[in-house]
Amino acid sequence: MNKYILLPFLPFLFFCFALCACEKDEISDPSRQIVYFAYEYINYAWGYQHTGWLIDSAGNLNAYNLPDEWQPGNEEGISYKDLKFNLSQTDSVIATIDPAVLTLKVQLIGEAKDGIITPAIHAACDAGTSALYAYYYDVEKQLYRIVFLARSGDFESHNTSPAAVELTEWLKQFGVFWLD
Repeated sequence: MNKYILLPFLPFLFFCFALCACEKDEISDPSRQIVYFAYEYINYAWGYQHTGWLIDSAGNLNAYNLPDEWQPGNEEGISYKDLKFNLSQTDSVIATIDPAVLTLKVQLIGEAKDGIITPAIHAACDAGTSALYAYYYDVEKQLYRIVFLARSGDFESHNTSPAAVELTEWLKQFGVFWLD
């Protein structure tokens, strides 16, 4: 067999490998992650309400109100495609976070992901649910793990990791409905 027979196909093969590597790199490199933090408020009492925001990798706090569709993920996590779709459902940028501060806070996600979650305690009626989350890419599962930070409203619980507590207090400043 002629060893030069594949030579004309090398540019095409290189392009295919590069294309695959770029997408995988985009979702597995934490510094290139599309969304790091999320706040969500849902209430079914007295009419449906669904509002919140996502903090993207540029530090933009992207708000949404009654998105047409929403991909909540599941106990395993959320796919890159669904997280990107949710980001497309936002309708305004309401703040921008200093890149140095965002970098410091993103570093806490790794510690927060292993925190212990307190049992949910009934705290109110018809208040709905406010929740704060972070996202951490799980290379093995090829999904973003949804890192629970805290919940307030009808039921309250929180992640006991010191990193999660710090993230919760930091994120609450960006406008959340929260019962204390």
